[in-house]
Amino acid sequence: MNKIQVLMTKRFLHVFLILALLSETAQGGVVQAGLAALNQGNETQAEQYFEQGAAQGNAHAMYWLGNTYQLEGGIKRLDAGRILLKAAQMGDPWAMNRLDPSNNESPCSMFGWPCDSKWLDKALATWKKQAEQGDGNAELALLLRDRPWYMRFIPVLGKKMYADKLVDAFSHGSDYAAFKILHTDIKDKYTYIKKVALKGNCRAIFSYGVSLNDQKTQYLDWMRDAAKCGYSRGAEYALIFYESNQDYEKAYFYGVLGVYLGNDPTLTDPHIESWIKNISIQDRENIQKRANSYIKNNNIMSTKNYSEFSEEFFGIY
Repeated sequence: MNKIQVLMTKRFLHVFLILALLSETAQGGVVQAGLAALNQGNETQAEQYFEQGAAQGNAHAMYWLGNTYQLEGGIKRLDAGRILLKAAQMGDPWAMNRLDPSNNESPCSMFGWPCDSKWLDKALATWKKQAEQGDGNAELALLLRDRPWYMRFIPVLGKKMYADKLVDAFSHGSDYAAFKILHTDIKDKYTYIKKVALKGNCRAIFSYGVSLNDQKTQYLDWMRDAAKCGYSRGAEYALIFYESNQDYEKAYFYGVLGVYLGNDPTLTDPHIESWIKNISIQDRENIQKRANSYIKNNNIMSTKNYSEFSEEFFGIY
C-alpha cells in the first residue's frame, strides 16, 4: 500500500468515526427531546420522538417508547410489554429491569407482559460493564438493585459504604444519586442536590429549597423558583408559606398556579376555604388574571421529572 492509499484509508476512517459519533449524538438528542416532551405531559409528541429513535435502532428510545405506552394507558398499556421486550432484546438494561418480575413497579401479571427473572441477571451484567466504563447511572442502578448484603446489615460501616458508593455514582454523572444522598448521614449532603438544582432540575430545586426552611427568604425564593420551573409542590409550599404569614392574596396566587400545575383541588381544600373569604371576588379575579399572565410570560409548563430512576419505571429500592 503506497503513501497515498494509506493517507486515504486514514482519512476514510476519520470521516467514518466522525459520522458514527454524529449519529450517536443525534440518536441521543431524539431521546432527550422525547423525554422533554414526556415530562411536559405531551405523550403523543414524546411517542413520535421515541419511535423515530427506535426505528434508527436506538434501544434506549425503544425503552422510553414502552414507558410512554404504559403512561398513555388503555390498550397501549397492554402493548408496552412487547415494546420493552424489543428494547431488552436490543440490549437496554433499563428495559431488562422492567421485565423482571421482582421489579415491584412492573405490572407483569396484571397486563400479561413477557416478564422473566432472567432479565435481571442480564441487566446487572450490562450495568456492571457500563459502570466499569465510568457510567454513574449504571453504578447507581447496580447499587440499588444488587446492594451487597453487608451494606444492609452492618449498621455503621454498611451505611458509610453505601453512602460512599452514592457519592461515587454522583461524581461519575448520576444526578439522581443526589436524591438518594439526601437520605444518608453524609456531611453537607445538600451540596449535591444543589448542584443538580443549578442545572435546572425542577425537583432538585424544590428538594434543595426544603433544606432552607429555617431561612425564610431563601426558602421562599427556591419554592417560587420550583413553581416557576413547573414543579407543583413548589407552588403548594409557597402557598403554605404565604398563608402562614397571612399574606392571603399571594397565597391565592400560588394556589392558582398550583391548580394549573396539577394540584387541583388545592383551592377547594376546607382549610384553604377558611381564609379565601378574606379576598373579595373582584380581587380573586384580578389575581387569576395576574397568575395567567405570569404563566404565559414565563412559559410555565407542568413537569413530571421522569427519569430512568422514576419509581413508575425503575421500582422502589
